[in-house]
Amino acid sequence: MGRIYCFFTANYPPKLGGVEIYTQCLAKALVRRGNEVTIVTLNDKKVSEIQWDNGIRIIKIPGIDAFAGRLPLIRFNKAFRKFCGNFKSETFDLVIVQTRYYPISVYGARYAKMKNISCIVLDHSTAHVNVGGSVINKMFAVYEHVMTEILKSLDCRFFGVSQACNRWLEHFHIVPQGVLYNSIEREVAQEMQAHDILKKYAIPEDVKIILYAGRLLREKGIEKLVEAVSGLREKHPELCLVVAGDGELYKELSEKNVGNCIWLGRVKHNEVLELMKRSLIFCLPSDYAEGFPTSVLEAAVCRCYTITTTAGGSKELLTGMDYGMVLEQNQGAEVLKNAIEYVLDNPELCRRAVENNYNRVLKYFTWDTRAKEMEEIL
Repeated sequence: MGRIYCFFTANYPPKLGGVEIYTQCLAKALVRRGNEVTIVTLNDKKVSEIQWDNGIRIIKIPGIDAFAGRLPLIRFNKAFRKFCGNFKSETFDLVIVQTRYYPISVYGARYAKMKNISCIVLDHSTAHVNVGGSVINKMFAVYEHVMTEILKSLDCRFFGVSQACNRWLEHFHIVPQGVLYNSIEREVAQEMQAHDILKKYAIPEDVKIILYAGRLLREKGIEKLVEAVSGLREKHPELCLVVAGDGELYKELSEKNVGNCIWLGRVKHNEVLELMKRSLIFCLPSDYAEGFPTSVLEAAVCRCYTITTTAGGSKELLTGMDYGMVLEQNQGAEVLKNAIEYVLDNPELCRRAVENNYNRVLKYFTWDTRAKEMEEIL
């Protein structure tokens, strides 16, 4: 007999990010296994709304996008109070709270406590969030500690999406109960559209593509990647850096008009997968507080060689050169340039690593596996 699960998460698709995709994919896997799933999330309206997606009930409650969308807040209005009154009658077997520092996380944990429902918190971070200057960052770190203490007081159990996340939880004097790894759908590389992605974006057929996909933030390493690829231009004129993503650095970097870089802006998720299939290297040179980037899993099932950093849980997938390349974070462009050149000079190593990584992901990092683990928590 299936169980009934409820997720509380600040954002949910069509808003895209690692936590949003994690929530959606795990929910779908639980439904496929005969369970019922409700997702409580925020919209940017003054009213609540209910939607259904692949058997998942999605309740969107009134929200406010604060701090440029980085800290979504609950809108405490009449519609929210009505939702609270109606939701008290709901019954669940497990409440799952996504991340520690959103007000909706505390609301979900308090709801579970009030209803005497077991509650787990899934953590996706490996350091304090960088939200601005040093003073703002320090203030947010204090806020994060306060929110975490509230969740601890509500008898939540904590799980990281990687071992790196669990080590970070120890910073808050939390003993994690286990790891629920970020994962991938087995069929993700087969769900791509038939049209030719290279023609759509005017990417030459005869180039070797290095792909970056994600937000264009300084801490994600996009600037040093541009510098590294530019430094290889003379020796490897066949190289082309394709950048799929938007963010605070997009205008500044794209207007520099570096010859071997193509800037696509925001790209649909399925098109990112198509690009991965056509790329030689996927590069995520992040110094950001990653949990376990979904993109490194997607690159693996699209059979694209991955170069990334020790930031977050990627090193738990790429456990050695037999699977891909993991650089120490906070390295400069020269180190990244040498890493790319090493891959170009060793095509057989690259081919073996791609196959090894593909097989490793399908064996250990699928959503059906995570859904089984979630059921075992109960």
